[in-house]
Amino acid sequence: MTPPKTAILGSGKLATAVAQRLVAQGWPIHWIVSRNKESGQKLAEACQSQFVDASDHGHSWSAELLLLCVPDDQIAPSARMFKEHASCMIHLSGTVALDVLDCDKAAVMWPLMSFNQLLTVPWSEIPWFWEATHETATAAVHMLVKTLGGTAIQATETSRRYMHLAAVFAHNFSNACISMAQELAADAACSPDTLNPIIQNMLNQLQHQPARSLQTGPALRGDVQTMQAHLNLLQEHPEMAACYRAMSDFIRFQSKKTEKD
Repeated sequence: MTPPKTAILGSGKLATAVAQRLVAQGWPIHWIVSRNKESGQKLAEACQSQFVDASDHGHSWSAELLLLCVPDDQIAPSARMFKEHASCMIHLSGTVALDVLDCDKAAVMWPLMSFNQLLTVPWSEIPWFWEATHETATAAVHMLVKTLGGTAIQATETSRRYMHLAAVFAHNFSNACISMAQELAADAACSPDTLNPIIQNMLNQLQHQPARSLQTGPALRGDVQTMQAHLNLLQEHPEMAACYRAMSDFIRFQSKKTEKD
């Protein structure tokens, strides 16, 4: 099947990853539409596409498919601005409702993955949570997922939002915890790399058992003396101390919940 004539709105990390992957897989991108001229023109050049300045309201391009790879608060206004330029629109947000596109042929396809230009994207492993208003948009989603790689999972808006929240805990919050751990390692005059084996061991264990069953540490044991000693060390890091207390409280709560189960 021939890919529809496609435009991508945005030139950030997500837009760049998706555009370059599609082009590499033989899906031409005809236009890169962006307010950022520098990154937009760079991405358009890399994709052999035409650059369109999103702030120029006199443009006359017309696409069959527009992928909105922009921040959440820009999706609705961008959809209103460009709805006359594409017969089908798809946004890639985990939290924004489908109906903000206000388009007969509309869809959401959100990738449960963090995109970092320094790392290789594991395309074949990505779950794509999607919903659509029309069979044309549904077909476009399946064709895109097949081309990009990964698995298409039909999901309601509520389910997608819960999974986005789960991803924040799993990725953003755990990364913040590791960042704190690395800072404390520096306070101990140790290399942050010293933590890598225990972090990797945790990730390896998670391949085989649920996280709750792997929980260890002073909060689980109710070791008040050790926890107070930790808090004493965090006197000059009040934000870390607040996180320590909150996480310890949750571990204790989860432990009691596990006992009841």
